[in-house]
Amino acid sequence: MSFSLVALGGAFASKAFPDFLVASLSALLFWIIEGFWKNFQYAYYRRIEVIEAYFRGENRALQPFPITAAWSGYYAST
Repeated sequence: MSFSLVALGGAFASKAFPDFLVASLSALLFWIIEGFWKNFQYAYYRRIEVIEAYFRGENRALQPFPITAAWSGYYAST
């Protein structure tokens, strides 16, 4: 991301439109990928909450190893 920021600043300062366009596109793609990655990470939160509740003693019905089922169920719903 820092490269894109430097490229945006340099292209803006030198009034180089093609460079500015490339730098803008690379920054946009970075944030799109970051958004997808964050959504991917959120899919694990439900399982983490169940595991933490188990260790706090609130839930003793923990099933071992269903991370894929828990992840895909949440990810499909988003």
